[in-house]
Amino acid sequence: TFVEHYTSERRSGLPWTLVINGDMVDFMGVCLMPADVGWVADLHPDSHVYGLGSRAHAAQIKLRMVIDRHARLFRALATFVGQGNKLALVVGNHDAEFHWPGVQELLRRAIASTWTSLGGEGRTADEVFSDVTFHPWFYLEEGVAWIEHGHQYDPYCSFEHALDPATDEQDLDANVGD
Repeated sequence: TFVEHYTSERRSGLPWTLVINGDMVDFMGVCLMPADVGWVADLHPDSHVYGLGSRAHAAQIKLRMVIDRHARLFRALATFVGQGNKLALVVGNHDAEFHWPGVQELLRRAIASTWTSLGGEGRTADEVFSDVTFHPWFYLEEGVAWIEHGHQYDPYCSFEHALDPATDEQDLDANVGD
């Protein structure tokens, strides 16, 4: 795969930074009903009709399912970061749930613990955890790259406040694309 190739191929021996420019996990497209996961706490009232929404706990459940379903990719990402590379995620409109610190932490911990379970040598789980970063609007590496997810320029997909797409502590603000 792409990730496996760049894990083993370095240019001049230097580590890579893989920037995933939004929509890594299509939380909007993951439809789970509360009965599917046996969980009913902290749900939006509409969750029993439309499926788990965008609250932090619901997003964590969706992310766990995605990680389980795509274990090979997450093993590849863990190996990539475990071997000294960095992973930077720009938050997009389909994965705006990465706004929640607990969802970010879950992904970081999943990658770090996968590295450990693979018998990863040379780097600790904490080091791997630290090399997975989130960028709520854009990724900037001075003199090298400015990478921005374009949803903020689409009135149907944008959030009023790009850096804080939630006006309360429970729900992401809806946009037309929702």
